[in-house]
Amino acid sequence: MANNNNDNFYIFLKCIIMEHLTDKDFWKNYWLKKKDIFKPISRKYIFSDIFENIVKQNDPKSAIEVGGFPGFYSIFLHKYFNLTTSLIDVVVIPSIMEKVCTINGVVSSEISYIEDDFFDYKPVHKFDLVFSNGFIEHFSDTEEVIKLHLQYLNEDGTLLIILPNFKSLNGCFQKLFDPQNYKKHFIQCMDKTYLRNICERIGLKNVEVFYYGYFSIWLEEETRKKIFPRLCRIVVHYPFKIIFRLLRCNTKFFAPYIVVKATL
Repeated sequence: MANNNNDNFYIFLKCIIMEHLTDKDFWKNYWLKKKDIFKPISRKYIFSDIFENIVKQNDPKSAIEVGGFPGFYSIFLHKYFNLTTSLIDVVVIPSIMEKVCTINGVVSSEISYIEDDFFDYKPVHKFDLVFSNGFIEHFSDTEEVIKLHLQYLNEDGTLLIILPNFKSLNGCFQKLFDPQNYKKHFIQCMDKTYLRNICERIGLKNVEVFYYGYFSIWLEEETRKKIFPRLCRIVVHYPFKIIFRLLRCNTKFFAPYIVVKATL
């Protein structure tokens, strides 16, 4: 009985310390309103070069996508690299996932999923590759979130975390034109040194943290925004995108993403 009480107290304390900047209703509404998700995933999908390097170097056979609905990368890895893939998310809408799979020529039953709270679920399987994209920045205790990723990771497996870089021109744009979306992100975690220190403190090996994507700015639900922010995005995005593609350089103030890669 004492152990159960201690466990309950720990869960209660964790909920106090870690602020969840989004909730289940937010994500359900987010995906139900999304209109651009039903499309083929190409071999040159964003971050494909990162995944390809991991496959070549480490030869993973299985992968799980944390916060992965509707399964873009699970489908990508299964379709192009023949990995056994799964995802976990607090919201999974099977009809949407099935449609995304069908459009990509994948049988939906080949992509397994867990609809549960990542912070409560106790994994029964481990994977060679554990990754998340646009996930950890929605919680205030970055170290705890990264530690929870490791519960799913095989020994010598690869951890891959991708998050937006809002300490950038894109972040300034978000804060100015979409402050509500900006507030749903824990900006402090968008820092290379901060992320590297966490990874090294929790015992990860071969830690790499780098900016990625050259340049990009975006607005969530852009078609619902007023004309002025939409025009501003177009005027800034396309010239800078061309320039940075030619320069092929990633910097803190312009790169749209931060990538964390490490092994257990």
